[in-house]
Amino acid sequence: MKHKSWVALLAVGPALLLGDQKATCPLGPAAVPSPKALYHQLSVATEAVAPSRHRAVEPPRSTFPATVNFIDTEVFNKMRQDGVVPTTIAGD
Repeated sequence: MKHKSWVALLAVGPALLLGDQKATCPLGPAAVPSPKALYHQLSVATEAVAPSRHRAVEPPRSTFPATVNFIDTEVFNKMRQDGVVPTTIAGD
């Protein structure tokens, strides 16, 4: 007998819960923006959180350190060919 009452509750429960809902939303109709306006709104929010434009304090120096051996010559020449700008020498 216990199983029949559970089955009846499972069958009737959703109907009782759904019957209590109202036809209208209490917050009113949702205003759906156009895709262009939505894209702009998301862009503004994203830029506020993580700006995509970074300002450099000063441009990196493009002077290569002095070459000491043939490995330095090969590496620095390859860097020049590939357009890689060297960074400053570490002080430690």
